[in-house]
Amino acid sequence: MVALARMELARRDASAARAAYQQAIGTGHPDWAPAAMVSLADLHVRLDDPAPAQSLYQRAIEAGNPDLSARASLALSRLLKKNGELGGAKAAWRRVIDSPDAQSAGPAFTDLVNLLRDDDDIDGPRAAYQAGTEQHNPDAL
Repeated sequence: MVALARMELARRDASAARAAYQQAIGTGHPDWAPAAMVSLADLHVRLDDPAPAQSLYQRAIEAGNPDLSARASLALSRLLKKNGELGGAKAAWRRVIDSPDAQSAGPAFTDLVNLLRDDDDIDGPRAAYQAGTEQHNPDAL
């Protein structure tokens, strides 16, 4: 169903894609349902519909798939920042940074440090760089 949804998106049929993603979510499959949640949330973000996107990202995080949880947390953090929910964004970035997903941890680290820097918070980036160095995050070195 996820592949079908992607084909529908390629045809620019967001409604059909949404239905296919919902069907995949409904299966409850431990890999495909959270993948569909993230993809459907991404679609909602592109359609400037943040409320369902936020809910879907949260559900994907709670589904517990390690790869998708980190990806959903990174996307959620960026959505929260865009909506001015900086506390939630910081928490989501920290969750990604602490995850085993190095591919998402680097961008999350950079986003968090940039936000802290923009807030003129020198102690926040200092602590983030220290933690990143201890976790061997290449973006902190």
